Amino acid sequence: MERLEIKDFVGIRDITIEIKQINILIGPQASGKSVVAKLLFYFRSFISEIISAAEKSKSEIDLEQNLQRKFEHYFPPASWGNENFQIRYSIAQEFIEVYRKPNPQGGSAEVSLKYSAFYTNEFNALKTTIQKQKERLAEQDIQFSLLSRFDVLHDIRHSFLQSLTEKLAEVTTFSQLYIPAGRSFFANLKSSIFTFLSENNAVDPFLVEFGTYYENIKSPITREKLIRSIINIELRNEIADLNHKILCGKYVQEDGEDYLVMDGERKISVADSSSGQQETLPLAIILGTIAFFKPQIGGNSIYIEEPEAHIFPAAQRDIVELIATIYNSQKDNLQFLLTTHSPYILTAFNNLLQAGILAINASEEKIKDISRYVPVSRFLDPNELSVYSLSDGYCQSILDAETGLIDTNIIDEVSNELAIQFDQLLDLEP
Repeated sequence: MERLEIKDFVGIRDITIEIKQINILIGPQASGKSVVAKLLFYFRSFISEIISAAEKSKSEIDLEQNLQRKFEHYFPPASWGNENFQIRYSIAQEFIEVYRKPNPQGGSAEVSLKYSAFYTNEFNALKTTIQKQKERLAEQDIQFSLLSRFDVLHDIRHSFLQSLTEKLAEVTTFSQLYIPAGRSFFANLKSSIFTFLSENNAVDPFLVEFGTYYENIKSPITREKLIRSIINIELRNEIADLNHKILCGKYVQEDGEDYLVMDGERKISVADSSSGQQETLPLAIILGTIAFFKPQIGGNSIYIEEPEAHIFPAAQRDIVELIATIYNSQKDNLQFLLTTHSPYILTAFNNLLQAGILAINASEEKIKDISRYVPVSRFLDPNELSVYSLSDGYCQSILDAETGLIDTNIIDEVSNELAIQFDQLLDLEP
């Protein structure tokens, strides 16, 4: 089981979240949804930091200092407040913990790191293996060593990750992609800007990392290669149809410029498109290609902030159905975490959950009936979802254990308040 526990950190009082294949966090603004997502991203990068430090022959102290710097880069100390926070990530029997306690010398408190002996042992074993291979190559012909070094490191890294899938869980080896809110920001930027921005520490690191990835993945050659790699033509067409509905057009790139081809063959520059199209284009491109990308080891963890931003409820439903379609195409190799304000997102997920529940032990004919309303490729299993409502520094699961559906009270709460207010106004009519 994968779990994240947060106490007294940037407005979060006490939160414990169990991570599953699809995870949804809903709550008002400034409730901590993005903090939770970014913390999970940080802890999940621990393995890649171990590999990087081992390959560079760094000490464990160097590793810890780098992880502390990374934490402070992701979460600037000015945002911590005065609380002595404690954050713990655990998977299986192993844990990683970041905490802050008062400085006995009276200075400002600093972040500290501790983790189970498992990670220390794995780091030392990996470093020893790499060092032995370097020594072996050094004894051979220099030219051969230079040519072989990359291949040797690749093989060692592959074996290390493979062993982690057996010792911990496959998800520990997943690649990560964080898709931030404010995606319209990317629509009007020229190529290579993120190479420049990556050198500026004042820019949000999540924005820079996503921008760099997006720059590469939207290349026509890259996208075409990934899309054509899928044998399932039906899946390819389903994803293309959903993307067309979400964007109200088809994305093309000509002479380095981005366009949307609308109905009637109208072609408009993305820079001149609607705010909703600009916001959803990066998300649609990423989701439209991630289904066809499979790392040699592990899979992909995708974090999406506010998938509903700037778009009509029908398009919000289409995005949820696109996520479900992609997830079901290779559910062992994909994991999603979504942050949202939108009750429409929850309602759309509820419909797919209901379809999945009805399909359990259903006859072939019954499944055909269900698929008239929801395609089989979009059915969802409640056991593979976690849904949490965040508010006032705490969280609660809103996935009903009995029904397998998302609790509609959280969906309808504001609507009920508005309806009551409207009725009260009607009572004032003469």
